[in-house]
Amino acid sequence: MMVRRPALEVIDYIRQTNFDQLAIKYVIYGRKGSGKTMTLNHIIHHCQAAGWLIVHIPTANGLNLKNKYDFIDSVSHEGMYDQPTSSTDWLKQFKLRNERFLKELKTTEKYVWNKRESTEKDQPLLSVLEQGLTRPKNATDVIGVLLKELQLQSYNKQFKMLYAIKAVNGLFAEETAFRKHGGYIIPVRELTLHMHFRNFLEGDWINGSIVTTVDYNLSYRQPKFYYTPFYLLGKKGFDHMDPFIPVFVDEYSDKEFESQIAYYQSKHWIQDEEANTEAGKLYLKKLSDMNPAELDKLVSWI
Repeated sequence: MMVRRPALEVIDYIRQTNFDQLAIKYVIYGRKGSGKTMTLNHIIHHCQAAGWLIVHIPTANGLNLKNKYDFIDSVSHEGMYDQPTSSTDWLKQFKLRNERFLKELKTTEKYVWNKRESTEKDQPLLSVLEQGLTRPKNATDVIGVLLKELQLQSYNKQFKMLYAIKAVNGLFAEETAFRKHGGYIIPVRELTLHMHFRNFLEGDWINGSIVTTVDYNLSYRQPKFYYTPFYLLGKKGFDHMDPFIPVFVDEYSDKEFESQIAYYQSKHWIQDEEANTEAGKLYLKKLSDMNPAELDKLVSWI
């Protein structure tokens, strides 16, 4: 699989990072189908292979649209809403990736969930996470506690941490698909899950990096003409992320295009004989406009 220049660039930056300083933010952007998500995935793979703790939001835009009946009055934040299903789903994938860290790291204080249940100080963070899985009503608050603990314990330098978010602009959107009886549409600012993720995005922790993408795919009522960070994040989101390092993902270069075609040919995914000729490759190049996603679609038909 081809690892492209933007991913290598960020990986090189991460290797040269002074981890005694606050986490540096990176924003990956580019046209639709240019490979932003694949770039992020390569960076996640690099950090996970290096033994990092991974905090990953698969798509922040999706949190605003999926499970549109998944909201309840917040347990701990009056006037806001928790998302028990989305929160438990996130906790499951977080546990799958980071269970060994969760067994080793301990709580720094006592957490009370209700009149009968609490997690004592110096208990494994895994016990906090399990509270969210066994009591979905508490799952959103559990995420907030886990992120708070990771923020505090980053200063102990027991682990390196990557905070990776696809479509980070979803955390700063205005509307969601969540509609209450009576027609009230719940705005993003009233969702506690998003609040916890935004707070962690402030980057007031060390020994790690924050790598995000901006994307209008799955965004709710977002005009789909521009792809720059300022346009997709909006002023509030841009100010929240600032300062950050922008990383542009362009279409394929000629060399990358040839390499990808060679890969398709090696897997016998291009069955049409004419498509394997120089004229056929030129035709694919023109039709796809060197866009990775468009090329993949074209190849799937031939």
